Amino acid sequence: RQVAALQAELAALKEALALDANLAAALAGKGRLLLLRAKQEGKPERRGEDALQALAALTGAVRENPLLERTHRSDMEEAKRLAGENATEQAP
Repeated sequence: RQVAALQAELAALKEALALDANLAAALAGKGRLLLLRAKQEGKPERRGEDALQALAALTGAVRENPLLERTHRSDMEEAKRLAGENATEQAP
């Protein structure tokens, strides 16, 4: 049920971003939802993919509205950490 709600929210944000790809609030929301999905993901490779996508969305949000950095800094750091775990686990 929680997964379905998360997917529905991501779909709604995708629609908003289709209208304006640089909408900071939508990018920030997408980033936070992808980070949530990454934290719930059991497979390291998928967790890392979601974390990288979350980081990209959050970075885009901050690029469009620098004031968002303060409120999303910890999310960005967590996304970097999760993405880094994936890179470490996949290293030979």
